[in-house]
Amino acid sequence: MEVVERGTNTMRKASRNWSIPLSFVRNHLNGRIKTKRIRFGGVLNVEKNVAIVKWVLTMQEVGLPIT
Repeated sequence: MEVVERGTNTMRKASRNWSIPLSFVRNHLNGRIKTKRIRFGGVLNVEKNVAIVKWVLTMQEVGLPIT
């Protein structure tokens, strides 16, 4: 997106280079699309995290590796 903002490339060329629709590039540059990145914080609370760690350790002791 920086190349379009700097003016070194057009939106049409950028969409072709990245193989994404022109409307997605246009919407992203105009602020209509927000990133849907999943943040790490707040996914699990402490109780669930402790339960998962206990379960993984128990499976390791039994001989069932978690991959």
